[in-house]
Amino acid sequence: MKKVKISNGLKNVGKISSGTLLGQLIAIVSLPILTRLYGSEIIGYMTLFTSIATVINSFSDLGLTNAIMIAKNEEKSYQIYKVVSSINFFISIISFFIIPLIYSGEKQYNPFFIGFMVSIIVLTQQQIQISYTWLNKNQKYNILMKNPVINQVSIFVIAVGLYFIGVNKYGYFIGTLVGQLLTLINMKRCLPKSKIVFNLSKYKNVINENKDFVFYQLPTTILTNVKNQLPTFLINNFFGTTILGYYSITQKILNIPINLLANAIGKVFFSNISKMVQNGEKIGEYVFQNLKRATYISIVPITLLISLSNIAIYIIMGYFNDVASQMLQASSIQAIFTFLMASLSGIYIVIKKQNYALKSVIAQMLGYIIGFGLGKFIFNDVVLALYITTIIYSIIQIVYFCFIFKAMNISPMRYLKNVMLCLLLIITLSVILSLVFNQFFEGVIL
Repeated sequence: MKKVKISNGLKNVGKISSGTLLGQLIAIVSLPILTRLYGSEIIGYMTLFTSIATVINSFSDLGLTNAIMIAKNEEKSYQIYKVVSSINFFISIISFFIIPLIYSGEKQYNPFFIGFMVSIIVLTQQQIQISYTWLNKNQKYNILMKNPVINQVSIFVIAVGLYFIGVNKYGYFIGTLVGQLLTLINMKRCLPKSKIVFNLSKYKNVINENKDFVFYQLPTTILTNVKNQLPTFLINNFFGTTILGYYSITQKILNIPINLLANAIGKVFFSNISKMVQNGEKIGEYVFQNLKRATYISIVPITLLISLSNIAIYIIMGYFNDVASQMLQASSIQAIFTFLMASLSGIYIVIKKQNYALKSVIAQMLGYIIGFGLGKFIFNDVVLALYITTIIYSIIQIVYFCFIFKAMNISPMRYLKNVMLCLLLIITLSVILSLVFNQFFEGVIL
């Protein structure tokens, strides 16, 4: 039974990954072009706008989006879907009026433009997630596989086109918004029709039936998203928008294997374990085997990214940038655990251990504040700040997964052996390959 589930899961991962692969190939090709056209500062601003929207979206669904996945029947899922979509719509409108007040002193861009950008991202970002959850539950992978291609093609074509007709200050922003809108349209045409809900009793019913998500998932999601965006805010405030642009570029590079493989694995994994739990099956061994597989998959891309960091930055930016290269190396180890987290998406929800995730998120937030605080006020060095935060983050993630596996009656030692072997291999191979690659490629380029 487990082999059949894994086999079907791999087929579904293949479907999503095929679209993701093409989308990522487009993203890889377009990244150096867009970076050279618009520069790191504009990319930094787009990262800032997206981070603000992501924090707002932490509460724009009251934590109920994932409840769609495990609702008892189709009607319950539909009611949640309508209510969550409506809440997000109202919050996006409110954000349009609030954000300009917060950024009233901004000189580079009009505060109302920032409010417009953030409000549209709030709406499209959350609606995409809601739609993805619905389609994932119903295993509409043929639809989902088109999303990355639609998004990346739209961003590239619109942004490049606008740049060459002189819209070089706003072209990248507009291209990104169009990409999200077209991605959303692709999914919405395959979703049940719904209107904005104004009946308060429907909100009350959905919230009462899903109290655990509101009381536990919502604070966890808020803290998780704040935690994920905290480096963006701290780097922007401590080191400036240009350095934030460098950071954003390194994250785009590191997200290639995560978006290509881990997210696809995680979407199917969440769907499978939800059904297994509903059927009364034990999921411990299935989860461990998926983690083990994800660990092995992560070794090659992460090793290559570390060892080719200088070359990757040269290709993207058009010149060697030591700060950006070192930032990429410092963040790579953290990307391993991000890869594993994405591959086991929703595990803490299914086993009802939201409190583990909550404690982990709080610890990570403190780690970021400590790491970037030391990096700024003691060393005044963004690279050292990233190394400190990476070490803290890695320790927290290792402890977190130990508790997750213990809760499923799987020995934490099995996980520790697996992840330590992975880290040892990646660090060893990276050191060897970086010496070979850097000497060869720098000689060729110079």
